[in-house]
Amino acid sequence: MKGVLSTFFALFFYFQINGQSLPVKIYNAEENAPIHLNGNILQDHNGFIWFVEKNAVIKYNGKSFIETTKQKVDSNNVFTKIVEIDNKLLVLSKNGIRQIVHDSIKKVNWVKNELKSLIACEANSKNKIHFLTHDGIFILKNDSFVRIVNSPLIKNIENRSSLIFVNDSLAISYTYDKNIILFDFKENKTFELKIPALKIIKSKGEFYFFTYENGIEKFNFLSKKNNQPIYEITPICKIKIAKSKIFEFLKDENDNFWLTSPYKNLIKVDKDGTIHYYDEKSGIPSLWITNIYADREQNLWLSYYPGLCKVTKNNNQIYTIHNGLFSNNSKSLFADDYTNSFYILNGKGINRLSKNSINRINLENGNPLISDFILPDKDQLYAVEEGGLFKYKIKNDILINKQSIQKFTDFQNIRLYNFGNDIYFQKDSFLFLIKNSKSILLKTSINFLKISPSIITTIFG
Repeated sequence: MKGVLSTFFALFFYFQINGQSLPVKIYNAEENAPIHLNGNILQDHNGFIWFVEKNAVIKYNGKSFIETTKQKVDSNNVFTKIVEIDNKLLVLSKNGIRQIVHDSIKKVNWVKNELKSLIACEANSKNKIHFLTHDGIFILKNDSFVRIVNSPLIKNIENRSSLIFVNDSLAISYTYDKNIILFDFKENKTFELKIPALKIIKSKGEFYFFTYENGIEKFNFLSKKNNQPIYEITPICKIKIAKSKIFEFLKDENDNFWLTSPYKNLIKVDKDGTIHYYDEKSGIPSLWITNIYADREQNLWLSYYPGLCKVTKNNNQIYTIHNGLFSNNSKSLFADDYTNSFYILNGKGINRLSKNSINRINLENGNPLISDFILPDKDQLYAVEEGGLFKYKIKNDILINKQSIQKFTDFQNIRLYNFGNDIYFQKDSFLFLIKNSKSILLKTSINFLKISPSIITTIFG
């Protein structure tokens, strides 16, 4: 039945359209949640989520947060990052490398010396682990750390940076808004690429980065020739963000990009290039976001100061003025079986939402139709607007051939129904049948409503 929506379906769809809301789960200190993250977030091969705080590493098992135990030697240690290499969970800290064994932080027993000022560690395809520190890049050899790269450029690399392998002999790193650094392990050389990246990420074997000038870009290839770096770049999405050193950037399993515009927005760029902006009105507790992480269950974890929340998986499209809505404050929905779409009313105009598009319904003069009550009927549209009830013909989302059905000035207690092939209009306790663009008063209006409440269903309560 056209124009009829169940209460649940109407409310569900209304909240998805009415704002840029996100399904957010907020965690708090009473749950032992990590609300003061100092390092990163990681999901291990078993599916557990790990969080690095300044003096603790916390595990989330899907139900609760558990703080790992640590030895006395680490009572005042500062933890900075957790990584998983060859199914081993390694924790980087101010005092060196630690390993998590049975939910406890242990000193590693497979090296003879310690590394200080650890920034990152990563393994190449041959599973050889490389450790990035402010003193150079090291590998393990005969159970000891051996430096293989030393360069003044490394001293400027920040603790939040990463070491990302291009191939077994080349890797890249970055410092916020400074040139990308390329490491050649084969020839023990370091190069600067004239790309002031805020962050670099590797996703499904491809390398992406963000700059203030050009937004999201991708390396088509990155290599060396004649002892010089060579590369080719493809632009992905030019987007402007607020400048701040607190910047996060990732690509999820569905190929959507997520990034932060500090203190202003959480931004999602769909794989088709559509940009969505989220803020506190969307349900995010704070825009001081210090970490974003997408787990394999397609949840998005956000750490902020001070707190932690999770944006749960949501397959529902959120529509806003950025998609073409007249307003984000949509008031009501009307289903149309004839076109398999919905009409959205918001006080500033009417939109028609179909499976693949959202269109604006306009008058012949190009202006929007302002109405709070409508009923679509095949290629016609009945609308209550200033002056009374009118009927239009719809052609390519343009309203033409306006006809007056009933004149009135009081817009309270109005309903429109479609029953069979007939259109009914109710004003207060009077029910009218619309025939040949005219309204016919039915004397049995009250009895008719009482007899068939399951068929003649009101749209507005």
